[in-house]
Amino acid sequence: MANVMACLRLVTVEPVMFLYMLGSFLQYTSVQQLIYAKTCIQEYNSSDICKNLTSSQEEYVQTQTSHWLIYLNLVQMVPSVIAALFLGSWSDTVGRKFSMILPCLASCIYAAILIVSVVYIYSPIPFIFIGTFLLGCSGAYITITFAVFSYIADITGIKTRTKRVGILESMTFIGSTVGLLCSGVMLEHEGFIAVFAFYLSLNFASALYILVWLDESVHSREVLDSLSHGETIQIPQVDTGKRRIHTLCSELCKLENIKKTLCVCFKKRENFDRMHLILLAMTLLLFQLVGIGETDVTVLYTKRNPLHWSPELLGYYLALNSFMKGLCLLTVMPLLTSKTSLHDTTIAMIGTVFRMAGYVLIAFSTTTWMMFIVPILMCMAGIPAAAVRSLISKIVNADEQGTLFSFMAACESIVGFLASFVFNSVYPATSHILTGGFVYLLMAVILVIALVLLFWVGDSKRKLNAYSALVEPANSDTGASEDCRDV
Repeated sequence: MANVMACLRLVTVEPVMFLYMLGSFLQYTSVQQLIYAKTCIQEYNSSDICKNLTSSQEEYVQTQTSHWLIYLNLVQMVPSVIAALFLGSWSDTVGRKFSMILPCLASCIYAAILIVSVVYIYSPIPFIFIGTFLLGCSGAYITITFAVFSYIADITGIKTRTKRVGILESMTFIGSTVGLLCSGVMLEHEGFIAVFAFYLSLNFASALYILVWLDESVHSREVLDSLSHGETIQIPQVDTGKRRIHTLCSELCKLENIKKTLCVCFKKRENFDRMHLILLAMTLLLFQLVGIGETDVTVLYTKRNPLHWSPELLGYYLALNSFMKGLCLLTVMPLLTSKTSLHDTTIAMIGTVFRMAGYVLIAFSTTTWMMFIVPILMCMAGIPAAAVRSLISKIVNADEQGTLFSFMAACESIVGFLASFVFNSVYPATSHILTGGFVYLLMAVILVIALVLLFWVGDSKRKLNAYSALVEPANSDTGASEDCRDV
């Protein structure tokens, strides 16, 4: 029993990430279909007509739905980025728990608005934007991302951090897998209200878990600094009741938080760490760029000749792809970090090579069985981002984790939004090359840049370590002789 409780104590923010990603993928695909249904019913005033649309009617509904989705993404992304820049620096001072709870509570409100929008199907579509805007003001995915990764950075040492970050990153893929599988089944058999009620319950459970189970991590830094870097620290319970709410709010709203964010990212650091930080940030954004591009283009690529996939088959493929990445992060990455002496940059490079190989295979795939080999080949595609996040967290100080992760998450969100426009423009323009597969070769080429940046950082760090190993003994000898002279 004691061993079980000890294992449970090692579980911290992983369930938070899993529940949030499960809910996000569950609701996003359902919201897309809700807007499609509302657009059709409000235009033609008949659910029967919407079940049997003509080609021109279907084109109109799809076009309008596409426009609404663009507006929906903008309404959420802009306030999310702004909120994250304030919350990141703020969390370094007051703690991570509030930053995690806020998006969960905002998601509950958003879910309630979605349910009302379903009940009153003729309510205007912009009514949904109220919930989207409130979710954006909480920071949404950006806030959850920087908060959970900062939490892990707070409670782990250098030796165990890459493994723990990998496990946390796997929750993104496993949560998305379950969300993709559940959304279609629930929507078909239970309807929109059941889906959004489940979404609400997931976020409420996550908020309750954060309040009851998690201890604050920011105040454990003094303990962390005094212990071995290889150990995971158990965090003492901190009394937060003495904090005054108006003081916390005033600290949150300070414009200095944005200034601090920029300073943390670009200030001068020892041993070329500022350069390493910038290069690693660029690498992470390149992973995000091709990742979003892959998601968007794959839907179109698999629907055309010669594959002609059904929505059900596409769903199985996307779910398998996410599951394999999550499984690899849970199994392979801990082995690479604990059983080998490979540097984090080397681990990231290995995963990047596998990802590139997967893109090349997709470009030349002409049959379904070839496509279903891709998730197996790309199972290590989630490792590079996790390794880079770990590297970044090791460069900055303990009181800069939230600030840096919030800035990176905000940049990832912006890059992801731009990636949709870029690859959705490149794909139709090059669809005649390899029946659309050319865009995947372009993704592989972009990853070559990431590979070069990783090699550059790894080589630089190895040279610095070698130099330090040579200099330290010399300094030690000099110090000893000086002490003798003083005597």
